[in-house]
Amino acid sequence: SRRMMIQREVQMAVNIAKARDTIQIFGSAWALLASGVAGAKIAGRNVPPFAAIPVVVGGLVLGNMADMAYGNKLARVSKEAEYILENERAR
Repeated sequence: SRRMMIQREVQMAVNIAKARDTIQIFGSAWALLASGVAGAKIAGRNVPPFAAIPVVVGGLVLGNMADMAYGNKLARVSKEAEYILENERAR
């Protein structure tokens, strides 16, 4: 039981570390994209309206990753998984 708890905590730490690594790479790419679109718009260049799609969607994905890496998303997901295992076994 104790060993399983330690193993679970180690796995959670590894997942958070992976999320932090991914957010550094994806965050840099998204910031470059958003800066490029904003810079072009400020410079008066013609920016196609669909260029906003990756900026908005990327921002949402980045927010989700940040919640996993620095927030409490992993704890919320684990709590929900425990609830499902305890109360919804019939599914």
